Amino acid sequence: IGCRSFNLSFRLKHYPADPLKEVKQDFTRYLIYLQIRRDLAQGRLLCPPEMVAQIGALVAQAELGDAPAEDELELSKASNTQGSQTNMNSENDTYNNVNGSGNHPQSGTPEPTTAIEYLRNFKIFNTQTPKTIMEIVKQHQKLRGLTVQEAESELLSRTSQLPTYGIDPFPVVVSFLLSIICCFAL
Repeated sequence: IGCRSFNLSFRLKHYPADPLKEVKQDFTRYLIYLQIRRDLAQGRLLCPPEMVAQIGALVAQAELGDAPAEDELELSKASNTQGSQTNMNSENDTYNNVNGSGNHPQSGTPEPTTAIEYLRNFKIFNTQTPKTIMEIVKQHQKLRGLTVQEAESELLSRTSQLPTYGIDPFPVVVSFLLSIICCFAL
């Protein structure tokens, strides 16, 4: 009989109403952050359009560190013809990396030649468009100097106020073919 591989993942059953006040341990807060990241990437946590860039920028700051400066972005647009590929954190790397103190990627500015591409290969939202990525890049530049823990805390604070925080929405179709979203609290 062949060997099968299994994917084990941590999931929250009960989301704390205020994760910053109700959760005392940093590692537990980090696990909640990972669940929020998964919920955003899989479309479970729905974000209003006016908050997409802010929340995306907080995720980018927590995962990638400081954004490249605007002049580096302009330089990369000019040198983008080389077709360089960046190998940023994949979804699995982000969710499987829960070792405690060393659980974040190195903070630092991406190389100038890959600055415009640093978010194109990084999935933050389920429905991510090039326009959304550019808005996130603009907001991410405003967060320079914010630490990983500060970015994660701010993300938890903002996402815990969203209407679909802690519930699992899924599309349903009623008999007269009107598409709606049904949500169940977990």
